[in-house]
Amino acid sequence: MAVKQFFLYGDGSSTAVQFDISAVDTIDELKRSVAAQYGVIQADGVAFQAGDLELTELHDIKDASLPVGITIDGRSVRDMPGPQGLPGMGNYFEVYPDHLGNNQRLFDKYGPIFKSTNMGKTVCQTNDPLIG
Repeated sequence: MAVKQFFLYGDGSSTAVQFDISAVDTIDELKRSVAAQYGVIQADGVAFQAGDLELTELHDIKDASLPVGITIDGRSVRDMPGPQGLPGMGNYFEVYPDHLGNNQRLFDKYGPIFKSTNMGKTVCQTNDPLIG
């Protein structure tokens, strides 16, 4: 059983998650599996790194001694920022009743993209048309 640790390159290796890659036969299969795990829509942009070395072959990834970092379209990625929220309610009281003003406050605090949870549903919001 071949188990490797993968992490979003922008988050650091301390956030690595273990994957069993013994059934994976091609680099494209691995990209699709990792993309599905991290919620990446297009697996074509997924790339792998160990330290500063880019890993382009499946055997390089299997032989890597370090946790393998994941980049998307050549860029480091991290989990989307956002307010913590309350159990069950999420960020409902942080956003409503003045959702326009409060969303602007959250954009000012977290940047052009953030996620919030309202009544159990996670919502990703952006005010940048290039990100959207």
